[in-house]
Amino acid sequence: MKKRNSYLNQVQNRVLKVYKEVSPSFRKLVSKKDFKENLEQRVNILRALGLPEQVFNGKMVLEVGGGTGENSIFYSMWGADVTIADPNNISLQRAAKLYKNNNLKVKLINKNLFDLKMSFIKKFDIVICEGVVQHTATPSAALELLLKSVKAGCIFMIALSEKNGFYKRTLQRKFIKSISKNNDEIITNSYKFFKNHLKRASKYGLRSEISIIYDTYINPQVKAISLKNICNMFFKNNFYYLSSYPSINDNFQVSPWSQKKIDPFNYNAHKNRYKMIEKLWRVSGNFNKEKIFFSGKYSLINAYLDKVDKKLTKLNDNINKKNLKNIDLSLIQDGYLGIGMNYFVAVKK
Repeated sequence: MKKRNSYLNQVQNRVLKVYKEVSPSFRKLVSKKDFKENLEQRVNILRALGLPEQVFNGKMVLEVGGGTGENSIFYSMWGADVTIADPNNISLQRAAKLYKNNNLKVKLINKNLFDLKMSFIKKFDIVICEGVVQHTATPSAALELLLKSVKAGCIFMIALSEKNGFYKRTLQRKFIKSISKNNDEIITNSYKFFKNHLKRASKYGLRSEISIIYDTYINPQVKAISLKNICNMFFKNNFYYLSSYPSINDNFQVSPWSQKKIDPFNYNAHKNRYKMIEKLWRVSGNFNKEKIFFSGKYSLINAYLDKVDKKLTKLNDNINKKNLKNIDLSLIQDGYLGIGMNYFVAVKK
């Protein structure tokens, strides 16, 4: 147990050191334009998950790893009683200033998720954790802890890196680290090889390019979890599925609403369909350039996915073998480049 706790602390301290240099969550919320852009982004993802603003009114909300508060401030504006737990005291100071400047109240706790007591987490009606567990020493254990801790009836929302959705970005990270000796070289090489991606990610993610570099490439710990493990943990801990983004719903389901459905968190029951979804997530990124996806011909679409997947596998092998001469990076340079974070929303039974 002591060895395990020591390892957990070592990883946390290494990650925390990076985040104290450049916060991964910080977004300037100063002008009306800043607020409008961030509000629109928050509303869009929540509505895509079936969580309109009214859901937060009068609720006790805990954001685990809430950082500098740019997401949770909107929950407060919508009438929630918000608590942010985060191990980064610098981020919490920024959150406190943000709330004060907007005449809102927030409770701040300087702890990481492994230090939060189950009895404390059970106090909340809504528990949110975005972009945190993949940076812990044991992401599966971090997710399991949260799932076990929330009370019955609690809405739980998590955003995390899923192995297939994050695959292209994992290849980016692996490549950059293989050719860089230190952080300065990582920054230089990130701009050199992934300039277009950084520009796009900054534009749509509303974060600075340097914060994206620190979060994705310099960060010492980014460990994605498979869809199978995610589903199994929700299923085992007695949650019912509300929504996800990208969706794992069965789009061809036409049976009556009153008829009992197979739980989307029952991975084995949906295994064949989920294998297709995983491949789609792994390959996704530049479909806007491929007319084949508008053809509706599933055999052609599947053949295309297999073709790109093989290219990605070859790229991964070349990076692992450090066979970098004339390496083809085009698949991980332009476009959306997979799913940075998969969202899942569920309620504890």
